Amino acid sequence: MQQKERKEMKLMFLLILTSIIFISNAFCISESALVLVKTGLRDVPDFEAEMCCSLAQWDTVEIIEEKEEWFKVKKEDSEGWASKFSFSILSYSTENTKEDTLLPVQTNMKDAADYNCGNLLKDEYDRVTGTTLTHLNELLKIANEHNEKGFLIDLFLMQLGEHNVISFKIGVIGAGHCIDDNEKAYILFRDGTRLELTNMDDFNCKGTFGVYLSKDTTVKELKKQIDFLSTKQIEILRVHTSNGYVEEELTDHQSNLLMNAINCLSNY
Repeated sequence: MQQKERKEMKLMFLLILTSIIFISNAFCISESALVLVKTGLRDVPDFEAEMCCSLAQWDTVEIIEEKEEWFKVKKEDSEGWASKFSFSILSYSTENTKEDTLLPVQTNMKDAADYNCGNLLKDEYDRVTGTTLTHLNELLKIANEHNEKGFLIDLFLMQLGEHNVISFKIGVIGAGHCIDDNEKAYILFRDGTRLELTNMDDFNCKGTFGVYLSKDTTVKELKKQIDFLSTKQIEILRVHTSNGYVEEELTDHQSNLLMNAINCLSNY
């Protein structure tokens, strides 16, 4: 009798242990992600929240939670929320014989604009003026390793008369802070074509270079600007200042992000 009870208890223990293992596997997040561009982590999934720490480009992180357009990720002792657009999922197969597969970054951004616009842009309502400003979720930072030189780029939609206009603002870091009202910026695209931009903002010593883009124009050169920027990947961006120029090479992800954001705004 005692031997039978022991067998039954052993069987029950094995069943419970098997159930625990099954449940654990069912709820375990078996995904990690590759950081495509240096990004900050926040305590809560809100772009207005302060950043608690940051992740370097090409870091590998563990995804521990998902909420709308956000991932909560963990790397060693760092943990926080960041936009999904900052990552590329590393998908793991249940078969050990298969290698990890990196999901590719979307490159045909024109066709995917409607899908990704919500990840790139946000609306901010101004109660005082009663207007809504649509702009990038986060400034696009393109800088060298020590952040001594580079750019901070913002895009936002504004209305001039009857037309929607995209304000393309480039904050220049390094090589002097003063930019003349007719200073030049030069863009080399990955297909070998080039584009020259002229600063449309007033002379300033805040390092701000501004261009206004619109597809509702009959001016050939202005039409060329938005056509190129919304369909081509930028390889190198150079902006001239009072003390030389700043030049940086964009990653594929940065190029795609910028191209897609301009596409989204031009079709808003």
